Amino acid sequence: MMKRISILIIVGTLVLGLSGTARATLITFDEYAEGTEITNQYQAQGVLFSGAIYSSGSPVISKDDSPEWGTNTNKLAPQGTSGTGDFAGDLRIQFTTPVTEFSFESGAWDYPLTGGIYIYDSAGILLTSIDPYGDDGGVQTISYAYAGGIGSIYFDASSDPAGATIDNLYFVPVPEPSTLLLFGVGLIGVAGLTRRLKK
Repeated sequence: MMKRISILIIVGTLVLGLSGTARATLITFDEYAEGTEITNQYQAQGVLFSGAIYSSGSPVISKDDSPEWGTNTNKLAPQGTSGTGDFAGDLRIQFTTPVTEFSFESGAWDYPLTGGIYIYDSAGILLTSIDPYGDDGGVQTISYAYAGGIGSIYFDASSDPAGATIDNLYFVPVPEPSTLLLFGVGLIGVAGLTRRLKK
């Protein structure tokens, strides 16, 4: 009897452990040299990048030396169009599978309402927009969660005099149905074990 209970506990623990939340990803942009255009280099991690309406090309790795960042590590920057600031452009972040949440640092914004971050679901429907300036400009942490699945982010720094960059993109994919099934089986197993122990 004790052996059965031990086996059930071990199996239940394994099933619950395997069915945990989807694996979170953090992209720091430190893997590539300054000036590298970024498009599909992070596809294996679940995200693609592209220029959008106001950019002269794909986003690039840059050393944003704005004092607000504090350190001079790699950032992802839109390529500004001629006559604008270095990073005064826009870019699109497309998740290869929907995500339930994301966050990234963004800066250094010069003025309120000179940029926007627009978040879309996997069907392309706008979920919300965020003014990235925050209370005092500088570097802000932008985050959003939506259980229905976030499909893409449109980052628009085209109206900010010097533009803006992003760093430390973190996201969590929507759990796959098989993961949810494993989680359910684990819960049923634990419930059955609890019921059996009460008898």
